[in-house]
Amino acid sequence: MGRGSGAPLGVFLIGVAVEFTLTIAKNEPVSPERLGTVVVIMMVLLAVSGLVWKKAVSLPRVVAGGLLAIGGFSVVAGIVILFSAGISRYHLDNVVGAAVSSSGVVVFLSGLYVAMRPGVVRRDDLEEYQDLAGGKTYPLFDTTGGATATLTTFENEPSTSVVDLCRRALGAPDLHFVAYYVNGTCSFSADVLGDPGRRMRDLCGQVPAEVRRRRYEAYGRLTHGLARRLDGTFDQMEQGDLVRVVLDIHQGAYYYVLIDNRRYLFGATLDQNVVDIVDDKVRRLAIDIVRLSGRIPNGPLRPAPAAPMGENIVSMTKPPKDEPA
Repeated sequence: MGRGSGAPLGVFLIGVAVEFTLTIAKNEPVSPERLGTVVVIMMVLLAVSGLVWKKAVSLPRVVAGGLLAIGGFSVVAGIVILFSAGISRYHLDNVVGAAVSSSGVVVFLSGLYVAMRPGVVRRDDLEEYQDLAGGKTYPLFDTTGGATATLTTFENEPSTSVVDLCRRALGAPDLHFVAYYVNGTCSFSADVLGDPGRRMRDLCGQVPAEVRRRRYEAYGRLTHGLARRLDGTFDQMEQGDLVRVVLDIHQGAYYYVLIDNRRYLFGATLDQNVVDIVDDKVRRLAIDIVRLSGRIPNGPLRPAPAAPMGENIVSMTKPPKDEPA
């Protein structure tokens, strides 16, 4: 007998033991319905445990789903008991039915609370941030500096106003990629990665534009997931949401800006010399998107000063890649 068959057999024997224990305690014949119910429930628990063990499903998500299912079932079971108990106000079934349904409501709300906690709805595992399948690519030519830009859409009709703002923000000198996300999904991305000019060819090196385009879009989703996870850690300081992230790397940087609770931007530059310029450019792009809805941006989305204030900002030079920092 293989190792894989031991667990189901053990579950079946436990179910049989539970049924015989109930039969002896109640002094009645064996109930196939009860035995089957116990075995099925335990098999489901075993399957879910296997998924958690293999990390196919996160434990908080399993806990949330279990509480929701148990709570909903308890509410329904309690109502059924109440309706089948008769009209006697002192009947034990009335008490049991009311207790079961009330407990079910509490358990269901507990499951809802767990499900809404940061990190439960979406896990931050790398395999969940692979390249998106599909997407339609179109050429755009009117960008800053006259570079050739490419538009990639992942929905039928992305906002033309937002597309136009992103198109105008792009340029071979600085902002090379930008993606716009709504409800956790990329609506579209625009970039100058495929521009035939020498500057972009030198910056992109041996990595094809299409590969960078797809990877950057996935990095946007990954950064959003990590930012939301950090939000849960930072909550205890009561300083609000994490709205901007700059990942400064040896060749350029990645930029994440949270526009509101539904939308965010992700941008990239391949030029280390313009990291600060692009940082302000992506933030101003987010501000312009907010203004499209007629709202006035505030807080961290306010435009940054045109120049550093005072002498408290120090420019740091990065060490070469082959030397320790």
